[in-house]
Order: sequence, then C-alpha cells, then structure tokens
Amino acid sequence: MYMPRVVVAALMLPLGGVIIATYAFAQDKTRAKTETLERDRVSLRNLPGVYLVVGQLSADLERDGLTTESLRTAAELRLRRAGIRVLTEEQSNGNFLSVEVFELKKSDGEFYAYSINVEFYQPMRLDRDPSLRVMGTTWARRMVGLIGVNKLPQMRDNVSEAVDTFSNDFLAENSPSATTSRPTAGRLSLGGNQRPAQQPKLVRPRPPQPVIHVVDLQEHTVSEIIGRGRYVRLDDGSTWEVDHGEESMVEGWGTVEVVLKVVDVDGTRIYELINTDDDEEVSVTRVR
Repeated sequence: MYMPRVVVAALMLPLGGVIIATYAFAQDKTRAKTETLERDRVSLRNLPGVYLVVGQLSADLERDGLTTESLRTAAELRLRRAGIRVLTEEQSNGNFLSVEVFELKKSDGEFYAYSINVEFYQPMRLDRDPSLRVMGTTWARRMVGLIGVNKLPQMRDNVSEAVDTFSNDFLAENSPSATTSRPTAGRLSLGGNQRPAQQPKLVRPRPPQPVIHVVDLQEHTVSEIIGRGRYVRLDDGSTWEVDHGEESMVEGWGTVEVVLKVVDVDGTRIYELINTDDDEEVSVTRVR
C-alpha cells in the first residue's frame, strides 16, 4: 500500500526530512480525502454498530506512558459518547474499526516520529470472481508527525479526533432521517468490470439496534478509592462497585474530578464513571 511506504521513508530520514515528507503526505491525503469522502461515508450505511480493534503498542511507547489500553479507552469513549453501539467480535459480521500506531524513536530518545492509522474494514467480494471474499478498507484517516516523549498523551487526542470524524460519518449515514431519505446502498466491490445493477446481492440479517440515550450527567469528585479500585466513593457519599477487570484503572485515579453518566439502553439503566482528566471510563453499580 502507498501509505506504509511513505511513512517508512519519512521515519528513516533526518529530522528535516521527516517534516518535508510529512507535509507532502498531508497535501496528498488532503486531495484524496476530498475525492473519496462521499464514497467512504456511504460504505458505512446500514451498520448496527462498531467492533473496535486497537493494535498493541510498542514496548517503547508503553514504557514512556502511552498504553494500548488508554488508546482503546479513548476510542471507545468517543464512540459511546456519539451514541454508536460498541459491538463484540461475534456481533460484528466481520466488520471492524482498526486503530494502529506505528512509531520510530529518535536516537536522542526525546522524540518519536509516528503514524496513526484509523481504518474501517469490511468483507467484500471481487467483481471479477464473486467466489473470492477479501477484507478491504472502506474508510480511513491517517496522520503522521513528530512528538516529544513528554507529550505522548496528546497522541490519544489525535486518535480521538480521527474516531470523532468516523463517528460523524457513521451517524450521517445511519441516522433515522438519513436512512429514510435515500435508497439502500449497494454492495461494495473491488476491481474488475462493474456488474449490472440488477445483479442479486447478499443481504445479511442485522440484529436490531437498541435504543440508547443519555439520561443524566452529574459532576462529582472522588473522595475515596476502596479495595485497590474495587469501589469508588464520591463526594455525595454514594459508593459504587467497579466492573470486574477495570479495578486496576481506577486504583490510580486518586481524588479526581469525574462525571457520572446515566445511560438508558432499551429501558435498562447503565452507570459509568468518566475520569475527566484522561477520558478513562469504567462501568459501575451503586452499592450504597
């Protein structure tokens, strides 16, 4: 693919070369984005939600404070805030939103040259041979640049920005007004001659999308972390149990500002605590 070749070339050049290569790449992608934006967005029609896959970060990035889990949390939080259902792999029908970070640490150890790829993959059939199924990227946003080691958390903001762009395109194609004002999108294809429009296409049943809306957002301060992150006590005296597997994230919060989000999912209320300092989000259940 064109993107990885440009990124590798940029990363291996001296500092000035990185800036020049990055600028040229950005100009090229700006033109490509303008030409393919509508095609990219249309490919997101009739999706019930998104299965999120975050690539494992390098040991260097993890040691310097940017973790795979923090990127996953930031990306998933953006999807949920937009009201997009986050699917499991089993629910995804093979579609997934991929977040990957590629980097090269400069020899002085103070800077990283990086590439962030946020791409949506879908299974497709080749027009020239419909018996062949392939995975193809139908939506993509990529960015490259330089960042200081002490500013690595800003890369989460870059990922969040790309996921926000995806969310806007997803909602534009799947909102009630959008889906009732246009014909259903046809199947995607790669290469070969175009097949006649009347050719039958495979229609897979989609699970019904739940009705989700935010009931309340309350601002609080954490007054106490109990049991190594198992429980959180807020400034109003309420105590909340953290979902299993998320205790280690909460353990390091301290007395931070949080938002208690109340979400209604088909009549069932779900409670989430959001650490406003770094956008970490955990599911909780009130116990007192």
